[in-house]
Amino acid sequence: MSTTVLAAINVQGIRILHSIFIGMGNLGTVINLFIFLREKMRKQICSLFFIGYLITNFGRINFYTLLPTLNIGFGIDIFGKYPGFCPYRRYLGDVLLIIPNYLLVCASLDRMLFTSSNANTRSRMNRRLALFLIGGNILFWSLFNIYLFFFSQIQVLNGISTICYVKPGVGYTFYTFHSLIDVETIPILLMTGFGIQTIRHVKQMRVRSNLNFNKRDRNFITILSIQVVAFIILRLPNPIYYLYEVITSSTIKSSNRVAIENFVFFIVSLLGHAEGAAFPWINLMTSGSRTELKQAINYIIQKIHPRAIGNTTTASNVEIEGQNIQRTNNNINAIAPI
Repeated sequence: MSTTVLAAINVQGIRILHSIFIGMGNLGTVINLFIFLREKMRKQICSLFFIGYLITNFGRINFYTLLPTLNIGFGIDIFGKYPGFCPYRRYLGDVLLIIPNYLLVCASLDRMLFTSSNANTRSRMNRRLALFLIGGNILFWSLFNIYLFFFSQIQVLNGISTICYVKPGVGYTFYTFHSLIDVETIPILLMTGFGIQTIRHVKQMRVRSNLNFNKRDRNFITILSIQVVAFIILRLPNPIYYLYEVITSSTIKSSNRVAIENFVFFIVSLLGHAEGAAFPWINLMTSGSRTELKQAINYIIQKIHPRAIGNTTTASNVEIEGQNIQRTNNNINAIAPI
């Protein structure tokens, strides 16, 4: 397969698939925010991490995914027209990429502590600590990635479009190791460890017949379990590719090999973008989340048209009362001859 064909596949894939990811991700995020921003849900500590994830993931979809789609997929040369925008795109894109990962790690930590049979362990995660972890996570990674302002440059891709990437040299080497270790590997390892420990806690509580989670708590555990598995599957190729890139960084490569590596990177990054778009819809796979969504919709309808639900309830009560009266009359008629 020629390099031209691979480049064309990249462009068409970004144009079509990224557009689907953006549409699905935005719609799913709005629906999930309706669920998690309800007062009953906000009282749950795990909901705080999900809300933080949804908001930052919304920024990732509309910044980290949207800009390459416009630039490469639709030929809108943003960086060619506004070259000063490049450092901001590189910085904000990477910050919005890494923050949701660690918020998901925090949610996994919360479920691990919550399922512990030790009361002291369960009490360690509280609302104040959750807000501290969310704020500290955002502040730390915002400061950590400031170096990208000084190591970003515009590069020409396939001789057609421009992209904002990291300058070759020390900055690029640091960025590669940072992406390999901090962005991908550490979150995967932490989620895996917390998830395994959560499963152990649940099994121990079942053996002791002490499994007293309510429906909402069980739903959180189910959602997070599916999310972690999906995250690992979709994001695991990223550290593998970055590791390969580090190992072969000093190798002289032919144009065909570079084209193949670019295509592989396109597939790997596509899985990463798919993970961000799939997260909100994975939440809706569980029956508990769909129930919460119905309650949120009913709440909104009641706020907009309070009489609609009231009239429906009244009509139902009248119908039930009429059925009861009819049964009473039938019983009287049946007893009368005796």
